Amino acid sequence: EAAQAYESLGAPPGSRWAEQALLRASAMRGAMTRRWASFGLATVSALVVLVGAWRSRRSLWPPPEEFTWAGPVLGLLALAGLSRPDDERSAVLTVSLGGLGLLWVTGARLRSRRLTIRTRVLEAALATFLSASLLFIAISVAELWPRVLDTLMGGAE
Repeated sequence: EAAQAYESLGAPPGSRWAEQALLRASAMRGAMTRRWASFGLATVSALVVLVGAWRSRRSLWPPPEEFTWAGPVLGLLALAGLSRPDDERSAVLTVSLGGLGLLWVTGARLRSRRLTIRTRVLEAALATFLSASLLFIAISVAELWPRVLDTLMGGAE
C-alpha cells in the first residue's frame, strides 16, 4: 500500500519528487520481498534444525565440542552487542544467539552420525545454508540493508 501511495503522488514527470516517489516505492517493495524471503528462510531453517535436533536427541547432552569452544566467543559477542543501537543490537543478538543454537544442534548431529566424505560435504553445505540464512534474517529483520549496501559500496568506516 505504501509503495502504491508513493507511486500515485501527482508529481510532474521527470521532477525530483517523481524520482523520489519511484525510489521510495522501490525501497518499499524491496523491504517487502526481503521480509517474505526472511519468513521462508526462517521456516525452512527451523524445520531443518528441529528435525536435526530430533534425530540426534541422544547426542544433545553433554554439549558438543563445537559449542563448548565457540560458545563463549558468541556469548561475548552477544554481550558486546548490548551496547549497540537498537537495530544493530537485535541483529547482533540474533546472529550470536542463533549461532549458539546452530552450533549445538549441528555438533550433536555430527556426533551422532558416521562421517563419510559425502556426509561431510552435505553437512558443510547445510551448515553454510543455515548460517547464511541466519545472517540474512538478522539483517532483514533489523532493516540494516541500507547500511550493508553503503558499507559494500563505500567501504568500512
